[in-house]
Formats: sequence, structure tokens, C-alpha cells
Amino acid sequence: AAENGIRRIWMQQGAESEEAIRFCEEHGINVVHGECIMMFMEDPAFMHRAHRWVWKLLGKLPS
Repeated sequence: AAENGIRRIWMQQGAESEEAIRFCEEHGINVVHGECIMMFMEDPAFMHRAHRWVWKLLGKLPS
């Protein structure tokens, strides 16, 4: 990713590793980890919409 100029990476909750996160941070890649990607679907199930709404309300929604 770093060699190809990719500057944003999503690591699905449970699939990330500290080594991969550290690599991204050291190479200027914005990495989102520890979050559920289902919150960002266009029309997710109620539970995921509610999760997104709460995170947005609390200012915790990843950018």
C-alpha cells in the first residue's frame, strides 16, 4: 500500500495487528482499526445505524 501511494486503510475489527498499525503510522498512512465497517454501509441494519449515530453524537466516528 505504501509503495503504491495508498494513504488510507481500513483494518476490520479483529483482523488488525499492532505490527500493521505501527507500519501504517510510520509510513504516513491514515489507518482506521478497531471499528466495525458495517456502520458505514449505505443502508445498514438498524443496529449498525444506531451504532453510527451514537459514535457521531459522541464525536467518536472515525474519519
